Amino acid sequence: MEPVDFEGLFQQFKAAKTQDIAAGTHTNWTTGNLSAGDVPVTYCNGDLMLSGEGHSAGVLVVEGSLGCVGQYRHDGLVLVKGDVMVTGGGAGLHVYGSVLVGESLTAVENGTKIETTDLTFAGTADFVYSSEALQAIKDSMAGSSGSAYAVVYYNVR
Repeated sequence: MEPVDFEGLFQQFKAAKTQDIAAGTHTNWTTGNLSAGDVPVTYCNGDLMLSGEGHSAGVLVVEGSLGCVGQYRHDGLVLVKGDVMVTGGGAGLHVYGSVLVGESLTAVENGTKIETTDLTFAGTADFVYSSEALQAIKDSMAGSSGSAYAVVYYNVR
């Protein structure tokens, strides 16, 4: 099995962006709707913090690091060149689709950052592989630039 060409995939989706989101903190940010077939490719040129009860769908391409706090939900693919920090809360933080990270994952436990390459989600935060979300993205990309990617392997622990 060949490793995923993260940089190549990142650049493909960056070139296919349909909208931008400014670097910084965004509370209750909403874009896209998977069930309606609205799956934009959203690009952020810097660090991005998403918090509150926002919801997005499609592809989120982050040039810097990504932080997710609170009850945020994303349906689709997330590509992050930097680090990912996840802190669930309330009814939970959820990503349905897939997340590819260029650097490292950071968990926050009792207010302390824990660097890890094997991040375990407990309580109210989870990342769930969703072939439905990824297929919706693939279908939306097929008309513009051909198939942007293929799922070659996934592992359920």
